[in-house]
Amino acid sequence: MSLGIAPSCSTHQGGHLFAMRSGLARHGIGADVVAPDTLMTADMAICWGWRKGAKYRSQGREVLVMERGYLGDRFAWTSLGWNGLNGRAQWPDPRDDGERFERNFGHLRQDWRRNDAGHALIVGQVQGDAALANTDIKRWYGQARRAMEGRGFKVVFRPHPESLKRGHDIGPLAPLTIGGTLAEALRDAAVAVTWNSNTGVEAVLAGVPTITCDDGAMARPVTAEGLDAELVTPDRDDWCRRMAWRQWTMDEITSGEAWEAVKGAH
Repeated sequence: MSLGIAPSCSTHQGGHLFAMRSGLARHGIGADVVAPDTLMTADMAICWGWRKGAKYRSQGREVLVMERGYLGDRFAWTSLGWNGLNGRAQWPDPRDDGERFERNFGHLRQDWRRNDAGHALIVGQVQGDAALANTDIKRWYGQARRAMEGRGFKVVFRPHPESLKRGHDIGPLAPLTIGGTLAEALRDAAVAVTWNSNTGVEAVLAGVPTITCDDGAMARPVTAEGLDAELVTPDRDDWCRRMAWRQWTMDEITSGEAWEAVKGAH
């Protein structure tokens, strides 16, 4: 089976793609780098992001999608999932009983907590992001607000920092915007509410009961599924263990260790 790598003009993304090429070479696998705007003829594609990945997948290829990680420093960790984005990707099974998570991310997990006086934190996302697909996120903000107020919560809204940076219209919840850090917003929250933002992962690790509304959310297995769903605080051990095998360091990618783990997951 032939393998092609789609390049990226981003230094960060391009560096990781070429690190993957080095990792493949450690396994004796050659991969051609396809020039921009050139038709890929390889059977299998490796690319950064699902916008390219979706195109290659629609052409019948197996696609390994590289993206920012989910746990810890998201620029230091890179996810490797097959044939989809985030929760819709195919992932390798863990090869340990949680040691990888505990070693790298165990300090992030806090006990579940209950805050009856806390607010419902609705989390903003960047309009046009690939994870939103055809979702009208501003319409969903309004639905989320009504649902949470109907459940008796005071509602606050934390826009995505990138939306603020780009000057986006952040939608109908703008008057409910709070400042401060995410950690501060979560500290005072009774529940975190998101369509499929990675903030759901951070909320679950912080011990805040969380609602997700899309199957693509990485926190989906340990959250309430929908705005009317009863809040849950499930055991997170298996989820944590699996999450740790969905992201890799540059060194692990370069050495071929990451490829060894993910190669059979599609």
